[in-house]
Amino acid sequence: MIGLVLAAGAGRRLRPYTDTLPKALVPVGPEEGPDAVTVLDLTLRNFAEVGLTEAA
Repeated sequence: MIGLVLAAGAGRRLRPYTDTLPKALVPVGPEEGPDAVTVLDLTLRNFAEVGLTEAA
């Protein structure tokens, strides 16, 4: 089964973060820098947790 990543919309409510990044790549949580976890990271981890190996 393939997991579908929903990432529609302009992300206006997340500005100024989405001025330079798509919503799915906005860092979340307390960490900053290159090791920060993104919304996409969390989504893909959830997919893996339930056994999905493909994403679109």
